Amino acid sequence: MIMEISVVMSCFNSDMLLLKRSITSVLNQSFSKFELIIVDDGSKHPISNSINIIDSRVKFIRLDNSVGLGAALNIGIGEAKAELIARIDDDDIMFPDRLKQQYEYLMKNANIVCVGTRLMFKYGNKTIKYRKFPVYHDQIINDLLEIRIV
Repeated sequence: MIMEISVVMSCFNSDMLLLKRSITSVLNQSFSKFELIIVDDGSKHPISNSINIIDSRVKFIRLDNSVGLGAALNIGIGEAKAELIARIDDDDIMFPDRLKQQYEYLMKNANIVCVGTRLMFKYGNKTIKYRKFPVYHDQIINDLLEIRIV
C-alpha cells in the first residue's frame, strides 16, 4: 500500500492509558493510507513493550537517551515514507475523519502547504475548553507574534 500520510508522535514516559487511546484514534481513521511512526524518546520502560499494538502501519523507534521533543520528531520525520506529515501528541485524540479531511483539502488546494486543526479539551464527556486557531495569513502572523499561555 502506498502511504499518503506519515503520522508522527513522540513519547517520553507516557501515561499508557492516554497513549493507547491516542494510538487507537489514529488507527481508527476513515482514511487508511497512512503510517504511524512513534518515537520513544528514551522512556524508562520502552513504550513498544508496554503497548500491545500489532498493526503493519505502526513503526516504533526506540531512542536510548532522550533527545527532546523537536529532535525526536525530526527523527520520526526522517523515517517517514510519505510526503505529507501529520502530528499528534501522545495524549491527544484524532477525530475519525481528520486525516481524510486534511488530505482531501490539500489535494484540492495545490497552493496550500500546511493545514491545522482545532483543539477541544475534555474532561470525561464534558468539553471544558475549545480553541480555534487563525485561518488567514495575516491572522496567523499576528497569532504567532502574540505571547500567550494556552
